[in-house]
Amino acid sequence: MSGELKLPASLKTIGENAFNQCYSLTSLEFAPDSQLVTIGDSAFSNCTGLSGNLTIPKSVKTINYGAFQSAYSTGTLKFEDSGALTTIDNYAFAYCGFTAVDFGKGTQELTIGESAFRECQNLKTLTLSDNIISIGNDAFRNGDWEAKISDFLSCELNLPVSLQKIGNSAFRCANITKLTFNGNNLTEIGDFAFYKTNIQGNLAIPGSVKKIGNNAFEGTHISALTFSGENLLEIGESAFKNGDWSASDPNFLSCELNLPASLQKIGKEAFRCANITKLTFNGDNLTEIGDNTFSYCKNLTGDLKIPNSVTTIGNNAFEGCSGISNIVVSQNLTTLGAGVFKNCNGYTSIVLPETLTTVGEAEIFYGCNESLKGHIYAPNSLSEEGKNSLGYYVGTISIVFYDSYDDLRIKLKDGDTFPESWK
Repeated sequence: MSGELKLPASLKTIGENAFNQCYSLTSLEFAPDSQLVTIGDSAFSNCTGLSGNLTIPKSVKTINYGAFQSAYSTGTLKFEDSGALTTIDNYAFAYCGFTAVDFGKGTQELTIGESAFRECQNLKTLTLSDNIISIGNDAFRNGDWEAKISDFLSCELNLPVSLQKIGNSAFRCANITKLTFNGNNLTEIGDFAFYKTNIQGNLAIPGSVKKIGNNAFEGTHISALTFSGENLLEIGESAFKNGDWSASDPNFLSCELNLPASLQKIGKEAFRCANITKLTFNGDNLTEIGDNTFSYCKNLTGDLKIPNSVTTIGNNAFEGCSGISNIVVSQNLTTLGAGVFKNCNGYTSIVLPETLTTVGEAEIFYGCNESLKGHIYAPNSLSEEGKNSLGYYVGTISIVFYDSYDDLRIKLKDGDTFPESWK
């Protein structure tokens, strides 16, 4: 089949592979009063000769797997207003050449499947509708950062009020310049969802979000971050990681950071190398701070007060945070990882609680001896291995072991005080 294809209004279903690999088709047109309901699997897949504008009739409810995959060399895609569409299946429009996609104004809850618009090489603008509830894994993915299309989705992106979930790698490596969340229905931002995008400026996370996945905003150019509401439970590994200490964006998260009271867990490297100027933990729900979570946040200054709910601080969690002037750890801390405060040389003394039982192998206070002129207070109940780990490469710093909090109060020296937040 070749040339133009005009489908009749009475057609209700286009079957699986109906026009698959019809390379000579040049245009496709649906009747204005179309009754079409279903476009089957791979129905127009690999129709590479198709070009021009495509309008999906408002009668269509389902666009199945790979229906237009690798079709259309150029043109725009528009969904008619007042549409009945509920499902865009996996790979439905993957690898197409559309320059713009407009979802119109649908009337039914709409789910966008995995890789539905993946690597649409010419796609520049995207208009989402307020009936979309889910954007699947890789839905608008732009390959990988080392081989991405340079102007794919090089636009501002407004996410709809109706959106409840953003899948893994949904917008990975897209060139989005600004991201706006709307409404309060979104509960989950998947792993790598906006990884290596060009998002700049302020980012406000809606209060409805419960989980931010691993690497979700790593490699972006966000300058400020705010959380609203009290529903966020987890920030995943490397979620807001800013490269490495030797190669990072100097403006990334150059702001004060207030973490919500609902937060229970912060994953490994979640804010590594961010330019946070002040860090505030709120509430008493956080139980774990992962390895390298805030390592090399070199602009972090002022007091660091870790909530009493925290029981574990991972390896190197605050390594290289040289501007911290005072540290108060959790009264219920049980595990202190290796290198936790390595090269933190802005404070003078630190008190470790009697609940502490496990200490990392080495370098907990390595590099602090030049400015840590006060003391390290630690429970005498620690094992000999634990005591030796605390003393590894501390130079002239004095380590004072105590038997109880009453004993600690007696042994405090040179103006050091018992932490006010401890009971």
